[in-house]
Amino acid sequence: MSEDGLFIGEHQYCITKEFPNTPNGSKRRPCTSSDGLAIYEHTNADGKVWFDATCFSCRQKFEMEEVHSSSLSGFLGVGEGTLDIIEKKVFENKASKKEKITKEEVKTLWNKTGGQSGQSGKGYRGLSDWVLKFYGHRIEYDGQGDVKAVYYPESVDNKLVGYKSRHLPKKFGYGNLGRTGVSSQLSGQHKFPDGGKYCLIVAGEEDKCAAQDMLRAYQKKKGLDDYDPYAVVSPTTGEPSAPKQVRQQYEWFDKFDIIIIGMDNDDVGREAAEEIAKVLPSDKTKIARWSGKDPNQMLLDGKKEQFWSDFFGAKDVIDTGVYNATHEMVDDVIDVLTTPRIPLPPFAAKLQSMTKGDGLFTRSIYSFIGDTSVGKSTHIDAWIFYWMFNLKQHKVGIVSVEATTGEWVAGMLSTYLENNLWWIPQDEIKDYMNTPEVKEKINHFFYNEFGESRFAIVDDREGTVKSLEKCIERLERQYGCTIIVIDVLTDILRVEDNESQAKHFNWQSNFVKGGATIFNILHTRKPPSDRKGKPTFPNEFDVYGNSIFVQKAAGNFIIARNKEAPNGDTIEQNTTYLRVPKLRKGLTGDGGAWYYDGDTRKVYDREQYFKDNPEKLPVGYDLTVNSFDRAYYEEGGRGWDGVSDNKSSYTQRKSQPKVEEPLDSFNLELDNGVVL
Repeated sequence: MSEDGLFIGEHQYCITKEFPNTPNGSKRRPCTSSDGLAIYEHTNADGKVWFDATCFSCRQKFEMEEVHSSSLSGFLGVGEGTLDIIEKKVFENKASKKEKITKEEVKTLWNKTGGQSGQSGKGYRGLSDWVLKFYGHRIEYDGQGDVKAVYYPESVDNKLVGYKSRHLPKKFGYGNLGRTGVSSQLSGQHKFPDGGKYCLIVAGEEDKCAAQDMLRAYQKKKGLDDYDPYAVVSPTTGEPSAPKQVRQQYEWFDKFDIIIIGMDNDDVGREAAEEIAKVLPSDKTKIARWSGKDPNQMLLDGKKEQFWSDFFGAKDVIDTGVYNATHEMVDDVIDVLTTPRIPLPPFAAKLQSMTKGDGLFTRSIYSFIGDTSVGKSTHIDAWIFYWMFNLKQHKVGIVSVEATTGEWVAGMLSTYLENNLWWIPQDEIKDYMNTPEVKEKINHFFYNEFGESRFAIVDDREGTVKSLEKCIERLERQYGCTIIVIDVLTDILRVEDNESQAKHFNWQSNFVKGGATIFNILHTRKPPSDRKGKPTFPNEFDVYGNSIFVQKAAGNFIIARNKEAPNGDTIEQNTTYLRVPKLRKGLTGDGGAWYYDGDTRKVYDREQYFKDNPEKLPVGYDLTVNSFDRAYYEEGGRGWDGVSDNKSSYTQRKSQPKVEEPLDSFNLELDNGVVL
């Protein structure tokens, strides 16, 4: 058995006793195996080596942080007091994930397993020779003519890349050929490239063959011999890593009308089925509960009819949502309260303090609201940028409605490189992007230290609610995104009626119950000026479309910026103010002022920015008032024109010609070269 790394060739004792709980807090099953743990070596794009492991006795997986901090750390070369590999160990008999299988290796295998036609399985595990040949399994005999080993083909893009071996009774991985592991397609997938009505996922290759034998018998009984066989597949790496392998093949599974998950009828199998269901299209997925242990055992026990009944009686993946009161609900309470929250970047420190904790809650919907071109995308992108590089437990998915993928990535790269790519001359940009130091930084931008993508983006050009829902589901199920940002949702809602908009919000509400969090970026109608022509701050009910999006969101964050602030007040023009009229489990009110620096394309907490850069703040500049305040336009305020009489609650401009006045201190600072 092989993961997507290199099996080091040595089995070790299980480390469940050292880590009785998974990283997300759920309890592991006890295991006392002395030789069931298979350790896999990985190398990321920067050449950094790391390990994870799977125990094939208890069928539980251990992440890098656990393996590196376990009692096996010294054996693996991990430095004391660190998770880094400081001594590169060389392991003998390492199963290689080299190149794909060669023609010579295929020829050698076929020569010892019966040539072109293949050897009979002699009733091995009750399986027919037809099904073994259908899937391309190869059978090797021992000296007494009994089945010694079975070789299962593995494919990538429907092309053979290797053979996984099973030497009886249960020795996996010994004698593997070519490339095998979780990066392969599922076993049998290459037989069904075009999809169809049904697809059944079972736990292993023998169950796959047994299920196919029984379903073929059903077709014959119904007189459907001429129909193509049902699509039946299995993970090549066992149940612990099955969700990962299934997720990678999301688009292929989406070609089927009905997807049935049929793992083994035990606790491990039921847990695996639930995890696999989370990465498949929810509207197509069902779970079968076998009456017997597994399909192969049901075949051996002669329970074909019962298998058919279980298969066609598979239940939709739907939670009824009705629970009787029980003390076990305390576990759900603890789970909700201890789920890692979503922290916010330093410039939003005041908002984070208003959450009364470590950030925003998961399984929630938040609204990020503002008028056109006030900087909604700029500021939410700054949040995304922070999450990309600081949250290991979350991955961000972006549904980009306004910007193309290239435009969005160009903006984020500008922030990362601290160089506005839009300002580089066109004839220089290609050379700049290909300089070695920039290429290295770009690689780090896209991939984390484990070689995993930092984000996923969908450039949705269809612009319908249905396409949006499909995009969101793919981001979570196919790419593992836990934070979904829709920028901007308003552009899609504009063409939908109120009922359709309400249905979509209800869809979002059900979707986030699975653990994801959605941030809806919403436009407002242009806020009217007051009677004196001064700008007003928008409120949450200025949002376009159905009010359900602000009424039922867990939090509404409204931003406003006066990009036409008077008298050349560039600090005000580049300041965005936040108000929080709604925040469940937190405080509401003023959320702070954010300052955007165009040179670095970064956003800062304004107060902190000018504390750190006092030379950039003009003498006498008052940060306590803003252009949405009355005081800003009164005598002495930054928006005061210098000639108002200040006799009314709002200042009036005198009807007299303007005369030349001496430069005030504000303008003197500008003339003295202060960069704002």
